[in-house]
Amino acid sequence: MVRPERLSQSEIVGRLATLPGWTALDRGLHRVFTFRDFVDAFAFMTAAAREAEALGHHPDWSNAYNRVTVDLFTHEAGGITATDFALAARLDALAAEPAAHGDVGAPGFVSFAGRVAVVTGGAGALGQSICRRLLAAGATVCVPHRGSDGLEALRGRLGDAERARLHVAPADASDEAAVAAFVAGVLERHHRVDVLVNAVGGFAGGDLASTPLAEWERMLRLNLISVVVGCRAVLPTMLAAGHGRIVNIASRAVVPPAGGFIAYTVAKAGVITLTQALAQEVKGRGITVNAVLPGTMDTPANRAAMPGADRSGWVSTDTVAGVVGYLASDEAGGVSGAAIPV
Repeated sequence: MVRPERLSQSEIVGRLATLPGWTALDRGLHRVFTFRDFVDAFAFMTAAAREAEALGHHPDWSNAYNRVTVDLFTHEAGGITATDFALAARLDALAAEPAAHGDVGAPGFVSFAGRVAVVTGGAGALGQSICRRLLAAGATVCVPHRGSDGLEALRGRLGDAERARLHVAPADASDEAAVAAFVAGVLERHHRVDVLVNAVGGFAGGDLASTPLAEWERMLRLNLISVVVGCRAVLPTMLAAGHGRIVNIASRAVVPPAGGFIAYTVAKAGVITLTQALAQEVKGRGITVNAVLPGTMDTPANRAAMPGADRSGWVSTDTVAGVVGYLASDEAGGVSGAAIPV
């Protein structure tokens, strides 16, 4: 395919000014096409593929943190062309359609009817939001737990039909034998596992000098080993079925790595690397593996720990759950190995 002639920098700048969906970043000619939220962004990636095909064009879109970016200096496909802007204009039109911004949990947007999901950490603030999102979309949700008041809080926010599809059983998410037995119970009862969300985790501060080895081991077991254990438990049945969705919760705070909570940073960075490596191992076998990287979430625990903090930039657990819900859906079959900050 012959690619259209690339535009000059002045032509690009002029055309960018006509597209309300494009905004400037820190550098003058580094532009991004922004979408209303992360769920929309991935839905638009699918739309972009359709629109690009209709135009006979395959632009080099790249997912960079929370936006789909096109770097005008390093665009590997040979520069920006008029066809890129034709595609951008079509996506702007799609963005204006009300249906493009439907709630993932709303009827008709993404259905999980007949699907079975395992959610570790389902009793936590984020885990509860994820469970509610999947249950609202029709999934059966199975939660291993070590005993938590959060489960009762979750049940209290569900309707009768959703509560009937929530199944819990005791299991330590970092104990391989316990999780294997839990998954075996899920398979015995439901005969399938379609989705795994590894949402269990915990935080501890401390630099290298002040963090004892025991705390390193705790952070690694809670945040990384639990993900390894969960993936190992469900992978055989997903491979046999030729279908599966794995979503791992990492952290935006570790990209790039920051000091002051080093054991947590290393553990969550390991989750991202594990996600990307496993995505390669199961590529082409009907299974996707992605990571979601929340920023500081607006939870009761975080409010108590940081009473004087500016919460304007905090993200709601429901927003994060929306991204998880999309990545866990059939619609996200083309997304794997991604690390999505929220």
